Amino acid sequence: MSNESYPESWEKQNEEYNEKRMQAEYSMLNGVLFLSFVLPAAFAIITSLPMSFFYFLIIVWVHEAGHGFFCLFGNTLLCGFSGFLNEMLFTLVPAMICFRRKEICLSGCILLMCAGMSIHNTGVYMQSAQNPYGMTSFAGALTGHYGTMTEKTHDWSVIFGELGIVSDSYGIGKFTEDFGRGIAVIFFITSVIGAFPVMYGWRPKKMMNFIGCGALISAAYFILSGSGVTEIILALVLSVPLLREFLTKVNF
Repeated sequence: MSNESYPESWEKQNEEYNEKRMQAEYSMLNGVLFLSFVLPAAFAIITSLPMSFFYFLIIVWVHEAGHGFFCLFGNTLLCGFSGFLNEMLFTLVPAMICFRRKEICLSGCILLMCAGMSIHNTGVYMQSAQNPYGMTSFAGALTGHYGTMTEKTHDWSVIFGELGIVSDSYGIGKFTEDFGRGIAVIFFITSVIGAFPVMYGWRPKKMMNFIGCGALISAAYFILSGSGVTEIILALVLSVPLLREFLTKVNF
């Protein structure tokens, strides 16, 4: 072998090393998020704890941090909306980044599960806008000081008041609650069924088909458990790409 081939061989070995290191990092990210979010969610489900338990344990600090930052701009509407906005920024943005690589699609599903939980709890929060009830801070969440909320400190009393739709707060909140629960359940199931295959090197050919598997199982669960129309329709819509491909393959 000539000396000229050594640099080329070294470069190839370096590329293989970097590829293995990246795969290890992807596996670690998937594993850490699974242990940090999916297992606590599974624990809450098994022990019949409300979804809000998971939310207050893990996500609520992101909400309060959003208020702490965005309220500095002095805009009333932005200040009220900033808690929910921050939750979406911390879940949806990294989820979209994860979905750009199939190696960490599991992480994307887990983050969307968290986003669904945020939306669910926001819906519950919205419903009390006409008669404010809740906690005004992270400290309140830790100490359980309920009933300290007023129309001036309740996020959605402020937001809906500025928009002139306070009277519609219950209906908007109920839809948001059901929609968030649907997202949370669909991506929880998708994360569970995809955890071991993805962590052991399996890569979905089409992301929507991967999500469709979880959505189809969720649709069956929603129907059998008597869930609302919102959750059922959401699950069926997300399972359409998978069903379409299946029907195409069997020539229906």
